[in-house]
Amino acid sequence: MRPLTTKEWVDNWKTTGEWLERVAVKEMRALDEDATLRQKEMRAIFQMSDWICRREPVEPTSGLIEQQRYFSRACTT
Repeated sequence: MRPLTTKEWVDNWKTTGEWLERVAVKEMRALDEDATLRQKEMRAIFQMSDWICRREPVEPTSGLIEQQRYFSRACTT
């Protein structure tokens, strides 16, 4: 394999740079989509917990077991 000329080397890196830029933009968009999805999931969880609290008043002695019971009911309805 022969060594690249300066022009070939520059052209090669120009093409590679354009390709890397497209990859970077694609990856940043994917990160934005992931963050948006996580925000929607968290919003749904908070809405579910609000719904549970409105449906059944929280007892002053409630703990983890009661919380799991509420979540279990919400998942089955």
